Amino acid sequence: AGERTWLARAVEKSGSSGLQNANELASFVVNNYFTRAPKPLLTCKHITDKMPLNFRYVRAALTAFPNAQVVHVYREPRAVAWSNYRTYFTQGGSDMSYATSKKCIADFMQYYRNTLDSWSDLPQARLHHVSYEALVKKPEKTTQGLVFKLGLKPEDNLSERHTMRGNIRTASSVQVRRKIYTNSNLEWQNYYDFAPAWFDQIDDIFA
Repeated sequence: AGERTWLARAVEKSGSSGLQNANELASFVVNNYFTRAPKPLLTCKHITDKMPLNFRYVRAALTAFPNAQVVHVYREPRAVAWSNYRTYFTQGGSDMSYATSKKCIADFMQYYRNTLDSWSDLPQARLHHVSYEALVKKPEKTTQGLVFKLGLKPEDNLSERHTMRGNIRTASSVQVRRKIYTNSNLEWQNYYDFAPAWFDQIDDIFA
């Protein structure tokens, strides 16, 4: 499906639906989500919705979609903060407005950390945490391990996805056309001296 706001919109709309029963709310989220999806997608056996901001709705997603599994990719937080700050996001609308300010990015990453801490009571078998660093250093081993945990059919050459053709409309459109590379995780270090307090604050959040 790519990076979609369908889950966010469905969960947010459920809050004003007037429904109180948990099962009815879950059904509302599911129906609203798939109403937004194009019809060809509805025939797919599996759907991958990779909107990064979906972390805000993991609890609702696991409740509404009993077969859903969550893949949480985590990365050096200072690299994430810098990537957010230097990128002009055309997707996501107001949801991405925090990325224009260092203070707002720090506040948002604190919110992200707090959200991760709140996942302790969720069904851990449906949560899969993947290190970005491991993914780029050992892509075949990491992806095949994830595929196994998800119960999917193993595939060859998972690290060669950059050769696939198709429309890409996200901020990563250039990167995904390249072979997997590892140097982007260190790029933030080139700018540390310009904002040391900010980078240190980000690091402290995840210490």
